[in-house]
Amino acid sequence: MWKLAYRNVIFKKTRSILTILGIMTAIQLYVIMSGIMDAFDNDIQEQVSMMAGSVVVKNKAEGINFPPVNTVFEEEIAHQVQKEYDIDPSQSSAILFQAIVPPLGPGLPPDVMAVGIEPGKESAIIGDIEVDGEQQLTGGTDVMIGVNASEHFGAGIGDSITLRGKTFMVSGILAESNSLIDGSILLPLETAQNLFNRPNLVSAMMLKAAKPDEVKSLAEQINANYPELTGSISEDLADNAQKILEKMRAFFAMTNYTTIFIAIVVVTIVMVMSIFERKKEIGTLKAIGASRRVTICTILAESLTYCLSGGILALPVSAIINHFMFDTWIMDPERWLETISVSVLVGLLAALWPAWTAQRVNPLESLRYE
Repeated sequence: MWKLAYRNVIFKKTRSILTILGIMTAIQLYVIMSGIMDAFDNDIQEQVSMMAGSVVVKNKAEGINFPPVNTVFEEEIAHQVQKEYDIDPSQSSAILFQAIVPPLGPGLPPDVMAVGIEPGKESAIIGDIEVDGEQQLTGGTDVMIGVNASEHFGAGIGDSITLRGKTFMVSGILAESNSLIDGSILLPLETAQNLFNRPNLVSAMMLKAAKPDEVKSLAEQINANYPELTGSISEDLADNAQKILEKMRAFFAMTNYTTIFIAIVVVTIVMVMSIFERKKEIGTLKAIGASRRVTICTILAESLTYCLSGGILALPVSAIINHFMFDTWIMDPERWLETISVSVLVGLLAALWPAWTAQRVNPLESLRYE
């Protein structure tokens, strides 16, 4: 059965190669889209986990989106809030966000973003992330940058970058983390306010509660006493992140299902053409005693040969593409097993109609077919 299927595949070399390449393209697109979705999911979850124990305060018009790059409020209000409530001042700060390079996709922070923060309170936004170089902002022209921002400007420690016509020196590079941190350029809050024409304005506050069990209470008090502001805890951000992820999952799922459907249609067309061309051969086999089961299994084997060949070829191709996209080699046995499983599913579904057509071939009619 497999030998006969293999012979049929080899007999039409050009068509078989093109079919396998088409399957490979569809399957590797499926793998890449699934990998991108997983990367988005992990990145957003990591951003949310960094906010644990903190209250994010921002203009109510911004909703729960983070970081808030479209709204601001008076810095005086930020100082008032910090004095009024029991917080850890060393890990709490007013912050100004300014997009430098737009986000790569919906629900993501800007690809490169300036983050004005009070010097000495960098941990309010970066947490315990390691820093190569200076651990804190030491001057008005010093900046700390994430790895993506470093690549964008082509700058390392001691090099200069230019923002809005002003030159800054890179004093530290943040260890690779999530898209929010990796694309950040940390600079003193006052410097950022002057640079981006936002005098005495801030985008948000990151407040660390003095006692971890008072985080929710702190957010509720701010919401009650400052109607123009909204205080969100990590659970609120997680809920909002899930809503964003659900929309993204729906989009990627639709893309994947469409890709698989196209692959099934392509293989089905190829198999139907193959059966039409071999109608006399199939009739001869049935005339000498080949059962329906043998006929159906041969068609299934041929379809699976196309799809498994394409799926196996898609594995190294998708790994190479993922390496260029995410700068990492994805060698996930579960993902590769999923890829092979999808290839088998495509092969089985694509063979249903052709197999049904083949087993209905009338030997007497096919022997007269030219």
